[in-house]
Parts: sequence; C-alpha cells; structure tokens
Amino acid sequence: MAQAAEQAVRPLVRFLIHWGVGYKDFCELLKRTYMEESAKSLTDDAKEVTASNLSLVSGIHRKDTSLFINQGQNTSSENPPRVKSSAAFSVFSRWISHVKYKNTRGQPLPLPYSSGKKEKSFTGLCTEITTDVRPKAIMQELLRLDLIAEQDENLHIKQDGYVPQKSLEEKLRFFASNIGQHIESAASNIIGHEELRFERMAHRGGLSAADIAELKFIASQKGMDLLKEIYGMAEERASNNDDTSDNDHEFSLGVFVNHSAKTPETDNKTAHRRPARKQT
Repeated sequence: MAQAAEQAVRPLVRFLIHWGVGYKDFCELLKRTYMEESAKSLTDDAKEVTASNLSLVSGIHRKDTSLFINQGQNTSSENPPRVKSSAAFSVFSRWISHVKYKNTRGQPLPLPYSSGKKEKSFTGLCTEITTDVRPKAIMQELLRLDLIAEQDENLHIKQDGYVPQKSLEEKLRFFASNIGQHIESAASNIIGHEELRFERMAHRGGLSAADIAELKFIASQKGMDLLKEIYGMAEERASNNDDTSDNDHEFSLGVFVNHSAKTPETDNKTAHRRPARKQT
C-alpha cells in the first residue's frame, strides 16, 4: 500500500518542487489533512473523536491532536491555515506583486544582485522575506526553476516564467479539483465502501512520435466531444429538476492524456483496464 501511494504521489512532489513548496511546508498541510480525515473516519464509524483516538488513527502525536480538537477541529478544506512558503517562492511572489518592485506599467523591475548605489536590489528583497537563507542560494533556486534570468548585470523576471496571480489561482483550482476527484474515485474503488466507480485507462508502449501526435489529436477531439455531450445532458437535467432535497448530487467526468519518451518496465501489449462498474 505504501509503495503504491509513493508512486501515486511522486508527480505531486515534482509539482510542489517546481513551485518551491518545500517538505516542511507541505508536511504542515499534510498533518492537518490527516487529522481532518481521521476525525471524519471516526465519526463515520460512530466512534468518539478524542485526542487519543485521533492519534491512534492518524499516527500523529497526541499533543498535536489535542491542539486540533481544542481549536474546534477546523475541518474546512476551503480555507486551510497558511503555512510559510519556501524562501525562493516567497521572494518571487513579492517581486511580481509588490508595487515597490514594479515599474509604471506594472511590470516587475530588473534588480541588481546587491544594492551598491541603487536603493532596490535582489539582496534587499531577500532580506525583507528572510534572513535564514542566503540571497545567493535563493537566486540559484529561482534560476533553477527558470523563473529569472541574468542579463546586463541585473536579474530579470522571465516573461515566460511570470504567471499573473489570478491566472495561477484559477489553474490551481482546476488542478486541485481534477486530480482530487480522480484520486477520490480510485480510492473509493480500493476501499470498497460503495459501488465501484468507472475508472479505466488505455496504455501502450512502443510508439513513434508520429503515433503519439495522431493519438493525441484523436483523444483530444473525441474526449472533448464526450465531455460536451455529458455536460449538455447534465445541464438539461439540472435545469428541469425541481428544487427538492434529492437534487444535491454531483457528477464528474474527466479525460486526460499522458505520454513520455520512456517505455514502462511492465510489458503492456494490450490496453490495461481496471474492472469497474458504472459510476453512480
């Protein structure tokens, strides 16, 4: 089970590293999520949510579970407590958002590494965020993430790396919803508390770049047609339903395409499908 979870979470870890979210930052969110889900599991099993029971189910120290309960079991995932972002991402965020570091057109200013005779500098920006991490280390991390570039003795925000905050937040909402619902279906099938949900995947190695291009085109076209058809049917039914207590169900259908240059170690000469029934 742990090995399967490790494989499933690896792309998420890669995503977090890309955006500069460190291990300690994510652990704080993961700890809260473990306690929330453990409390829900105890409630579903008609057991009392105590610090001891919560610690037993989650594996988290009783000191933390006691604090969680005393704070009212803040189970709202929509407004999770803020954790301190990694230094590099915090510096980057301040650089692209604070008026002090923008020109008259609202674009991030180029900054010299050290102040010298200039008032604004990258080192000055870094010290506004943290004194625990050296500015040079932060600069190297932002260069590694391909978010900044060195040019004319200044550091610049890369235009292709700069994502407006509103657009980024919208993309993250889609990311969280899409990935979360896929995992929800897969986890539900394994736990077996409900009727199995439809979850299948077609996979084949040994393909050329031209094969991939053709398959991507067909999958995108037919996938979008299916999504439009399903959404149209759902929209029609939702519009015709009366305002009753039974109309509180939600339905989701996702389509994704993935490809890489590597051939998986397992020999999948035929489409791999997980047996499942129609989703309710």
